Amino acid sequence: MQQLYRQWQISARNAISYRAKFALATEIAKCDMSSREIRRAARRVVRALEAVIDLPIASADVLKRARQHFSALTDLLSASGE
Repeated sequence: MQQLYRQWQISARNAISYRAKFALATEIAKCDMSSREIRRAARRVVRALEAVIDLPIASADVLKRARQHFSALTDLLSASGE
């Protein structure tokens, strides 16, 4: 499990685009091996982005909320991977 969290931590650091963040959060949300708290945080990222991920542009409020949720997710991953 620690190795999986470590892999996600690395992927989160490399996730620059919102598509990459969305893809990672989707993967984490679907993984039964992750904790309930981490899956919940990942679902928040997915919900924040799912309506706009295929659009060429999104509102600043939507992207801000997605950044905040992704930051919370990465914080949880860091705390779980220690």
